[in-house]
Amino acid sequence: MVSSSGKTSDYWQADESWYQQAIEQKEFWLGPVEYDRSSKTISIDIVIQLYDAQGKFAGIFKAVLNLKDIEKTIHELQDRSPYINRKMYLIDSKGNIILSKIPQDIQEASVQNDVGFD
Repeated sequence: MVSSSGKTSDYWQADESWYQQAIEQKEFWLGPVEYDRSSKTISIDIVIQLYDAQGKFAGIFKAVLNLKDIEKTIHELQDRSPYINRKMYLIDSKGNIILSKIPQDIQEASVQNDVGFD
């Protein structure tokens, strides 16, 4: 199975770091939050090893989850909340705020710059 959201500049993926990590993990793997300059999206990689009916390695499945949909959900939940002081966040594995309706809540300037927030 091959799927693509657009034309890629590189069809050989076995030399990519995400592919190598997927091979080492031997199970479901989530990448870090990243800003993809080519697609101008903030996203997370979802990577799964695939095996045939005999259990032989058949390849890697990778999907890229665009976080804009999650950002929209966070904003909607914040707006609908009956509680004045409720704040909704998406945080990374280190506790850094990645998405918030309130830009001042994004504490790490480097994260803010790296993922393309204004």
